Amino acid sequence: MEQQQELLQMFRTAIQCNVCFEDSGLSRGHIKVAHPRPIGPRYLASLMKILVLMINPGKGRSDQDHRDGETRLRAFANGQALIEEVFHSQRVDFHNWGRGRFLSFYEGLGLDLDEVALVNLAWCSEMHDKHPAWMLNQCLKRHTAPLLQALNPDVILLSGGDLQAFTHQLAAICPKARILPTLHFSNRESRDFVEEQGQLIRAELNAIRSAKAVERRKQER
Repeated sequence: MEQQQELLQMFRTAIQCNVCFEDSGLSRGHIKVAHPRPIGPRYLASLMKILVLMINPGKGRSDQDHRDGETRLRAFANGQALIEEVFHSQRVDFHNWGRGRFLSFYEGLGLDLDEVALVNLAWCSEMHDKHPAWMLNQCLKRHTAPLLQALNPDVILLSGGDLQAFTHQLAAICPKARILPTLHFSNRESRDFVEEQGQLIRAELNAIRSAKAVERRKQER
């Protein structure tokens, strides 16, 4: 319960943050507040806690679903809605992320998204999909690093090449985590290359999962 309250406060603090949009030249996307990404309902109890780290949310769409999404986020920040409502609305929209490529990519890696935490390095969308380095570092320091420490993942999957520049910082934040670079789910690589890279990641995850299972059996003796 204490950990859950800690996470809720982190989410509310991020939603109320406007630092990166004050006299910076950046413009918010269609959702005008930070949007924390879903933490799978079985993540904290899973044998191997996998966290998918993405760069930042896309600018979104100017439609009723996105307006409703912002309304839910603001209601949650004000204590008038549950974070589960926010996460549920995102989960039912997964099939639209990347025009369906988000789900096909991560399910292709053998991930059960109910056991996965999704986190963006920067939590806010930008109208022109800009994410300058200073913005990423600002959000990492203020919001993402504390969240990563609280979630304490065993594996961090880096979604896309831009995130590899943060590998050393992430290793310092989560020293026990195995950090694995992956393709971005909307990459433009050939199908064969994507499958080849996917096989490598699946093999790595299976090896880590097996080691965790052995470790747990030893602890239960």
